[in-house]
Amino acid sequence: TILSDAESEVLEKLMIGVVTDGTGKSAAVNGYTVAAKTGTVQVEGQKNNALCVAYIVEDDMPYAVAVVVEEGGAGGTTAAPIAGKILSAVISSQKSN
Repeated sequence: TILSDAESEVLEKLMIGVVTDGTGKSAAVNGYTVAAKTGTVQVEGQKNNALCVAYIVEDDMPYAVAVVVEEGGAGGTTAAPIAGKILSAVISSQKSN
């Protein structure tokens, strides 16, 4: 089922909260609103896998990234900073063009 507009707005607000107040703080990009979801996948016999999916909310920079770090630990501490760095690099490259 596709989400309604109201449901999409609620989900986006929650994902923005992950970056402003939660485990995805290190995915923040200066000057932009970032929405994200972090995660940690437990794998039997291995270290946890770290996940972060993030996107820039503003229409002028419509970029998204998904980061998976095998045996990387927790999503918020390992994958979120990588997502933030990738989004920042993309914005910098777009601004310089």
